[in-house]
Amino acid sequence: GIISDRDILRADNKHRSENKSEHPLSNIMQSRVLAAQPDTSIRHLAKAMYERHIGALPIIDNNNHVVGIVTRSDILGAVLNEVPIEIWT
Repeated sequence: GIISDRDILRADNKHRSENKSEHPLSNIMQSRVLAAQPDTSIRHLAKAMYERHIGALPIIDNNNHVVGIVTRSDILGAVLNEVPIEIWT
């Protein structure tokens, strides 16, 4: 699963009067997680993140093991510093 800042804020508002330490992470995490493989293009990652309003995507290998994570900041950094802008046209 994965937990975003929005998941934490939503859970905090929902359980404000309760003892938060009694709620396991599994109660607030998203168990259906969109992921990508290491050879997925930056363009496809950016499109998926934009369309689904998500800020990060785990990167998994062929055995479904997490090998990394890509964030919006990573994509912006690649666009500014590494990737030729022409690919976005």
